[in-house]
Amino acid sequence: MLPSDVGSLKKLEILQIKETRINFLPPEVGNSAHLICLLVSSSANHFLKIPLGLISRVSSLEHSAIVVPMNNEWWLLIEMLQ
Repeated sequence: MLPSDVGSLKKLEILQIKETRINFLPPEVGNSAHLICLLVSSSANHFLKIPLGLISRVSSLEHSAIVVPMNNEWWLLIEMLQ
């Protein structure tokens, strides 16, 4: 599990969660004032739950990508560029 205090990291700019057993992104990530890049990919057996509105709350975010497996292929679910 990703600790909720990750949102209080003052210099966090990039958060990449790639094929881990983490299954929930804490809402406190939305408090990361300097987060510019959020990259998430889940394994075929573990899906990551992201609270509604979390991505839109990070005002400094310039790029985010959420990649999930579907039908034995990898799909880019969400990508955002400012």
